Amino acid sequence: MKKIFLTLIMLSVVSAVSYSQWTQMTSPTSSSLIGVYFNNTSTGYITGLTNGIVFKTTNGGTNWSSQNTGTTGSFYDISFVDSLTGIVIGSQGRVIKTTNGGLNWDIKTSGSNTLYSILYTTALSYAGGGIPASFLKSTDVGNNWTNVTPPTTNTIKGVYFSTALIGWICGEYGTLWRTNDGGTSWIPQYLSSSYMIEDIRFNSLTNGFVCGSMGIMRSTNGGTNWVSVYSAAGTLYDMHMITSVNGWAAGASGKIVKTSNGGVNWYIQETPVTTSLYGIYMADANTGYAVGANGVLLKTTNGGGVPPPPYFQNISGGGITITTNASDRCAWGDFDNDSLLDLVVSTYNDACVTCTYPLLLFKNYGNGNFQKVTTGPIATVTSRTFGVSWGDYDNDGKLDLFVCSGFDVNNLLFHNIGGGNFTQVTSGSIVNDAGWSEACAWGDYDRDGWLDLFVANQSNQNNFLYHNNGNGTFTKITTGAIVTDGGWSRGCAWGDYDNDKWLDLFVVNYQGQNDFLYHNNGNGTFTRILTGPLVNDNAWGSGSTWGDYDNDGYLDLYVTNNSSNNNLYHNNGDGTFTTFTGGPSDEGGLSFGASWGDYNNDGYIDLFMTKQNAQNVLFKNNGGTSFTKVTNEPDLQVGTNSVANAWGDFNNDGKLDLFVTNNRIDAVNNLYQNIGPLGNRLTIKLKGCFTLWGNSNYNAIGARIVIRDGNTKIIREVSGGMGMGSQDMFWQHIGLGNITNVDTVTILWPSGNIQTLKNVASNQTIFIDECFVNVENPTATTPSKYELLQNYPNPFNPSTKIKYQIPKSAFVTLKIYDNLGHEIETLVNNEQQAGYYFVDFNGENLSSGIYYYRIQAGDFIDSKKMILIK
Repeated sequence: MKKIFLTLIMLSVVSAVSYSQWTQMTSPTSSSLIGVYFNNTSTGYITGLTNGIVFKTTNGGTNWSSQNTGTTGSFYDISFVDSLTGIVIGSQGRVIKTTNGGLNWDIKTSGSNTLYSILYTTALSYAGGGIPASFLKSTDVGNNWTNVTPPTTNTIKGVYFSTALIGWICGEYGTLWRTNDGGTSWIPQYLSSSYMIEDIRFNSLTNGFVCGSMGIMRSTNGGTNWVSVYSAAGTLYDMHMITSVNGWAAGASGKIVKTSNGGVNWYIQETPVTTSLYGIYMADANTGYAVGANGVLLKTTNGGGVPPPPYFQNISGGGITITTNASDRCAWGDFDNDSLLDLVVSTYNDACVTCTYPLLLFKNYGNGNFQKVTTGPIATVTSRTFGVSWGDYDNDGKLDLFVCSGFDVNNLLFHNIGGGNFTQVTSGSIVNDAGWSEACAWGDYDRDGWLDLFVANQSNQNNFLYHNNGNGTFTKITTGAIVTDGGWSRGCAWGDYDNDKWLDLFVVNYQGQNDFLYHNNGNGTFTRILTGPLVNDNAWGSGSTWGDYDNDGYLDLYVTNNSSNNNLYHNNGDGTFTTFTGGPSDEGGLSFGASWGDYNNDGYIDLFMTKQNAQNVLFKNNGGTSFTKVTNEPDLQVGTNSVANAWGDFNNDGKLDLFVTNNRIDAVNNLYQNIGPLGNRLTIKLKGCFTLWGNSNYNAIGARIVIRDGNTKIIREVSGGMGMGSQDMFWQHIGLGNITNVDTVTILWPSGNIQTLKNVASNQTIFIDECFVNVENPTATTPSKYELLQNYPNPFNPSTKIKYQIPKSAFVTLKIYDNLGHEIETLVNNEQQAGYYFVDFNGENLSSGIYYYRIQAGDFIDSKKMILIK
């Protein structure tokens, strides 16, 4: 148990305070405590910056006696081999021993270097410290000590030996060494030089842990390789493993974390303090003590409490998780308009690059019942598929599907013809440009009301941008940097990062290439941004996702990488970005997909990412200022060559669920149901339309939702694709924390229209149709007259839009009649305020012919003819 050297001593709170499962005890000192050791649940010792004093208790910390060691220095570690024989170490290289339970102390060695950590046994004992590094060894229960030349000059903070010969030392600047011969020779075990490693523990020859500025890392092969198992803001200074499965660690801001499964998962235990804790010792599985700054002394009698219940449960079985095809990317979308989220999964096997498979399309029948669709082109066309994205490109109210094929094979577009059926589009450049396509995203970049499509290509090919012509066809854009830069692109995401109401584009590049950021000029062209950390990382990127993690009203960006740490970029609000330090930016490994989602409904979006050959990671957002790596979700923290993920509320219970794809032919995908507490939230479903002032696409991709309640501001932007070629649900899930009634919900539509709902109760699903509800436009005034406008389009098949305006409040009816005057449908029948209105009419169940629509608003009556052609 090594500790940290402190120079600032402050007044401690010495009154006992009860809080949760750790209790603050009355401390015998206001000086910072660093070392703690207990012979049993009642008898123990604490020490630190105490001017040579060791404190002893024989009644579980209720009372303490002072033991003078005959020195005036500071102590950083303490250990006993039996009830009477113990050692403290500290400043000036002192090793001081007692053989009578602390009544008397004898100085065994001294020097110029401070010692921080001791491993004390009846056979061999070791102590380490610095500056520069010092390493001592004893073979006679600590009576005599010899200097052993350490393998480093960096300060040693931790010493641990599993046997008399096999041991490790750790310390500052990533210092980590192993010896197999008692310190005669050393083998380096490499960790980042940015890590300040404070302690090391092994509970077997292979299973070990280090803690420090990076959180906790675990090795399962004797220290050769290490993976992060817990990370959060602040350093962890000490750890104690009492069995092969149970362990604790303590650190900055009063933090204590525990593992109950051998260090695979760690969870936070609540404490009553926010000051740093420098030492922790568990006398048994229930009774333990922690010490820290300003004389803080904590005690638990129940192991610090039980872990909080998990939020997620892996739903095993059923067609959605058990597959025979290697899975790659995924996208939630309600393709049959039954208000239940369906799912599409692309298929590619890294272990068999020549193998082809059909796409996996799963229909949601409710109650967690998903069935694989086995007929139709989506289920039968075989290829090696990657990015997938739903989008209603022809604004007929039915989701169409674009799929990236890769390997210089034509991409796929499936047109939704209703009834759960699709036809494959085979004409046009959008499905005949053979490329190595990895990812795709829909977005109406010119705000004409029709979804355009961006496709990211690897192998240094130019990326594709297809402009929607509004008639079911697309024009390939061939000029501009956005389609001529070329690169090894793997992911893409539209997002209005500068709040100018025009969708900008971020493209992730692999092979050590800089990523691309394209600013939308608002005239159909883009300018590539060349300055700032966001576009100068030279990393091997895979995925990206926009989201306002700190609720400041600007979209931030998270980027996953393969060969270096991932990066979270904070939007400064002036068109520039700053790299966020710590948390998600410290996460490395083979990271692929990522997406934001407020899984606990606290009003701040959290972050999930997938990894290959490592645990997937969930970061909890701590109020927009920091992140905690979640370690108490055993179902969620697995990784079987995971590639992509997507958030979606598949059972409509107001809580975000999660789907994760796993590659390889024998891999099983994961559907995680959110079983946590509900919390306050809103689910908002948007439907855009063509208006007098501008046009919005049917899916409202690019629309911005702004929630305001007092000083709280939460934004969401509807996305047409993110992560690594995947897609969260279109329906916007917004956690509200403690808010039970929202002051305003404002929709900033792609058309330029602005719509505000006031005094909105939480915990409901709201459907907002831009055409049906009165909207506000900055340039519009109250209509000066009644008017019924001609529907558009006309002729139509099967949907059209009817527009009208009223200059004052009136009871309005709008009805549809056939050519014989029979009433077909009532579209409007309610009191309405003065304004402009837009209503959709769908004639899917009607035959071709002439129809009429008639409005009555007060004394105003008018009708017009429209033609349905099928």
